[in-house]
Amino acid sequence: MNRASETKDFATQWQNLLPASTRYYCPVKFMIAKETVNVITTEVNKIKEQVTSLSPTKMIVNDIKVLVKPTLIFCMIDGKICNDVASYASTQTCYLCDAKGHE
Repeated sequence: MNRASETKDFATQWQNLLPASTRYYCPVKFMIAKETVNVITTEVNKIKEQVTSLSPTKMIVNDIKVLVKPTLIFCMIDGKICNDVASYASTQTCYLCDAKGHE
């Protein structure tokens, strides 16, 4: 499932062969509830809180101390979730640039 590769300069510990695919992703949680703005924002805030509470990983590579801090990237979510998180009521509005559908 995971693939490691090495070059002269560095070693890659994980390389996703299909980065735009959901093949190697796993769901965070299953929940039976109506998908409302309140439920979505509550779950997003819980996940953000869990990520910020993670402690950085410390390691030594070639006598150099390395500190790896985890970050949260929402990359596999649909447009409705993006608009709810960005507080846009319409799915016709782009959550990135605020452009409307007719523009």
